[in-house]
Amino acid sequence: MKWAGMMKSKRGFTLIELLISFVILSMLLTVATTTYQLLVSRWEKNSTAFEEAYQVYRDQELLQNILANTYPYVVVDKNEPSFFFVGSESSILAVTRKGVFDRDYPEIYKLSVITEPSGKQKLLYQAKSFNHLLLNSPNQEIVFDQQIELFAQADRIQFRYYGQESIFTATSENVVNATWYERYSGLSRMLFPIKIAYEIEAGEQQLKFQAAFHEDSFKELSRYVVGEQ
Repeated sequence: MKWAGMMKSKRGFTLIELLISFVILSMLLTVATTTYQLLVSRWEKNSTAFEEAYQVYRDQELLQNILANTYPYVVVDKNEPSFFFVGSESSILAVTRKGVFDRDYPEIYKLSVITEPSGKQKLLYQAKSFNHLLLNSPNQEIVFDQQIELFAQADRIQFRYYGQESIFTATSENVVNATWYERYSGLSRMLFPIKIAYEIEAGEQQLKFQAAFHEDSFKELSRYVVGEQ
């Protein structure tokens, strides 16, 4: 009887130990699962932040390349030459030597700031390769056949232009100092801007860039004037 009592006591103690071990193991599994979920969540956030940062970097590289290689392309209307460039705070229509889609030919392009219903902005780049079109008139119809979106989650995108008021002030002896404009047309001013600048706000990032060009772009028009070669 004494031996039987001892066996019962040992069985009860062993069962309690198993229950305690089970509880401890469950707690460890819960802690491990929670820790794993936190690590996965943090990794996903870091991964998303990295992807977004890389996308902004990539878009900025593309935009800087487009603007830096924009050049004073001359078009003629009724024997009057001018530059194919029209810029505003929210759009640019021009020609670049290094576009996004064709590395062998210049691209006629249009940059347009699009505002989403959420208030966020993005930049739409539309292009047409010179391999498929010869641009010779400012009134020529252009059908863009390729496009890409840049800065899809920007808070603000704005362009500005630095240059002379018109070809008449640029070529006069009393040169008027250049200034910044919200709009700049090479067709009406008969000048190409000296600088094209943009400011982009994307989350905590403040992006600024200026593409600089020759100040005497009007000289490009001289060979198009009637009587000169």
